[in-house]
Amino acid sequence: MQPLLSKKEKVRFVFILCLSFVMAFVELGIAAIVALMAASFSGQNSAFLLKIIDTLQGIIGCDFFADQRFLVFSLLLSSLIGIVIKNILFSLQQWHVTAFSEGGVNVVRKKLLNFYLTAPYLLLLSLGNSRLTTALRLTTNIGGVFSNAIQVFSNVLMIVTIFTGLIIAAPIPSLLFFVTLGLTAWIVIKISQNTLRDLAARTAKAEKDFNLLESQAVSGLKELRLYTRELFVLSEYSQRLSIFLKVKKTLQSYARLPQALLESLGFSILCVVLLFLIYVQHADMAKISAIMGFLAAAAWRCLPVGNRLLEQLNAVRATLPYMGEVVGLLKQHVEMPAHNMENDDSLNFEDGLVVKDLCFTYPDACTPALQGLNFSIHPGEMVGIVGFSGAGKSSVVNLLTGLLLPSSGAISIGKTRLSSDNIRAWLRKISYVSQTTHLFDATLAENIALSRWGEPVDRDRVLECCQMASLDFLDSLENGIDTELGEGGARLSGGQAQRVAIARALYSRPSLIIFDEATSALDIRNETAIQQTILRLKNQIAVIVIAHRLSSVEGADRVVWLDEGKVLMDDLPEIVLPKYKLQLNSLKKKV
Repeated sequence: MQPLLSKKEKVRFVFILCLSFVMAFVELGIAAIVALMAASFSGQNSAFLLKIIDTLQGIIGCDFFADQRFLVFSLLLSSLIGIVIKNILFSLQQWHVTAFSEGGVNVVRKKLLNFYLTAPYLLLLSLGNSRLTTALRLTTNIGGVFSNAIQVFSNVLMIVTIFTGLIIAAPIPSLLFFVTLGLTAWIVIKISQNTLRDLAARTAKAEKDFNLLESQAVSGLKELRLYTRELFVLSEYSQRLSIFLKVKKTLQSYARLPQALLESLGFSILCVVLLFLIYVQHADMAKISAIMGFLAAAAWRCLPVGNRLLEQLNAVRATLPYMGEVVGLLKQHVEMPAHNMENDDSLNFEDGLVVKDLCFTYPDACTPALQGLNFSIHPGEMVGIVGFSGAGKSSVVNLLTGLLLPSSGAISIGKTRLSSDNIRAWLRKISYVSQTTHLFDATLAENIALSRWGEPVDRDRVLECCQMASLDFLDSLENGIDTELGEGGARLSGGQAQRVAIARALYSRPSLIIFDEATSALDIRNETAIQQTILRLKNQIAVIVIAHRLSSVEGADRVVWLDEGKVLMDDLPEIVLPKYKLQLNSLKKKV
């Protein structure tokens, strides 16, 4: 738990333990008062009771307690004061426990999101979107781990304090009671813990399984409906929910058994202690009343505390698999090399971008994705990159944007080599437009100004970008650039969304814009309009166009043809594209 807690939460943890210690003393005092009341009600003035009365009279300096009626009244009043103090402390403790547990959850959530935002791109790809989403959802369960863990410490401290007080007051009976009860509790816990751990792991797996299906179903609603798989998904979801319900019921029922056993055993052991006092120590009724009253009061407090302790231990055990999933991700973040989050504006694009002997191999891959790439891009130049599926186009994009780092070779901006130390400076000089644009549930202006999220929106720049990106639908929006677009840009068509993406790319005044299959999902009319918009950027901004459709790169200054991770040709479109078309047609005939 230590790596998950901030310094402030550690201080709060110590404070909660101190509160628990004080509460335990108050509980001990209440138990002692109940024992004295039991002795006074017995009607026998034993030496045990008289000694206590003499001590109390010596403390206050008068014989107020000579009349047992006043003694009983004083004891009742003292118990009332003790209960009020205990409840005040309990409320204060609960406030801090909640602050501690939820504060801990917030720390975990922030660390997890920070991990997603800064982790190496390849690592995130290997983990998968569903696992990343599920882990964030599971952080809710971590609050229970923190809360139950602190309650376990608190309850253990309370039991130990009460036990210490009992040992001082009545050593042998108290030892007999607590040793027997403790040994029995240990045996019960040891017998049940493996089964509970197994049930907890099965419950966590069952919950993870239906959460994963939920995430996949929501992400792929359109495809599932188009392929008529609704009934299958619903049936599979119902089956996974049934499995989760079954193991959850078993876990909850089995977790209650140790508590029920301890309650019965606790009062059974009290009977044994009573027999010990009668037949071994030959104690009189007043002493028996006092000791048994003290033990009964202690048991009355300790057994519920013990039950809560077992319940909290079971709860911690049940949520540990969830915590393990999250901690497993955070450990990978801790072990990563430090990511440079500083903005360095030293990179200069005036000399363009040079790719030299660039190679990249994915982890566990047998062959390189890219090998020996050499090409350059000059300011204001438009370069098209074409190639068949698997040629390495996506890998080139990921390397140019800094999501991946080369296995060997270099990407240089001017005379400066791109590395993890200056990647953020490079990202501030480029923009990216993908095939599918993610639009946020915000205004059009806020979506266009995404690259400067957190800064005031420059409305004049937004309008300028709208004009450059040919947002001809702006007048049809009721609130213009202040119109809410809805989740995923629900109010816009595909072509309109791509124009917003281009305006977004232009907002930060980049030196280079990368269009990654930006028109492949559009119809011919929208594709042609977007292509005209891209062509108007020539000579103003360096542009890289990754494309399957050759019409997207016919107006480029140069075309780079990738084949099996190598540059096959790098020349004018009128030289490269005819040869590319011949090979493309040849492949189509073979198919």
